[in-house]
Amino acid sequence: METELSNKYQIMPDLGIDEYEELKEDIVARGVMVPIEFDEQGNILDGHHRLRICQELGITNYPKVIRAGMNDSEKRLHARKLNLARRHMTQEQRRGLIREQLSETPEKSDRQIAAGLGVDHKTVGTQRADLLGRGEIPHVSPARSSLHVRLHLASTGNQKISRQQSHASRANRGNSPQVGKFFQDVV
Repeated sequence: METELSNKYQIMPDLGIDEYEELKEDIVARGVMVPIEFDEQGNILDGHHRLRICQELGITNYPKVIRAGMNDSEKRLHARKLNLARRHMTQEQRRGLIREQLSETPEKSDRQIAAGLGVDHKTVGTQRADLLGRGEIPHVSPARSSLHVRLHLASTGNQKISRQQSHASRANRGNSPQVGKFFQDVV
């Protein structure tokens, strides 16, 4: 296993001094309770601070997990999900992780991203609308969800679709000539 710290997948800022010292005291008292995760090349996926503390304390026998078979995007998603589930984060930090994932995989639906990160799809949709409104991510597929279409249209100043059109789009998914024309006009 690699002894140099690899921060390739460290998606969160460093712990504050107090948090770091609390973690260090806990590791001295109880050992490493959550395994440090590596990929098959020895890059740290999760546990950067735990490994640094182990190195400072001379601990070489700590729990490890090797996660094989993930591509770079999957590794970053995995690291984000673990941090969202475990770390005490501010709302802005949580939104930042969601925005990073949206920037990396804008083609995925809000529900796919939410499931991957373990957050609510409406939270992802709100962040997507904000990023779209600022032009920070590409507009990939307006037919992805009716909420997404309404938010995008509202953010770009285009006509808003009615609730009736939204329900029709979900029910027909383009089978109706009016709904099909609407989505052609939006694209």
